[in-house]
Amino acid sequence: MRIAAQALRYEAKYNTGFSKLLTDYLCDLRLQLDQSSRCHILHSLEQRLCRLLLMGQDCARSNSFPFTLKFLSHIVGATRAAVSLAAGALNEAD
Repeated sequence: MRIAAQALRYEAKYNTGFSKLLTDYLCDLRLQLDQSSRCHILHSLEQRLCRLLLMGQDCARSNSFPFTLKFLSHIVGATRAAVSLAAGALNEAD
């Protein structure tokens, strides 16, 4: 869904229900980003890859989604080779 910036500003200013919903959403998004940054520090590559794949599965509502190794390596903060090895190990563990 999309909304023009001017319409968003208007609704946020004059629609208290929408304003509260937007504020709650931004707070939840910040918490998710904080958790994600902690995950990157505390967990192994395999654990981070699993989390990313499970989140992708939830968003896609499917067991199939086209992630490239380049994308995965960028998101989990590892080389493509390392992600390829980790993905192979996860696939074998299945």
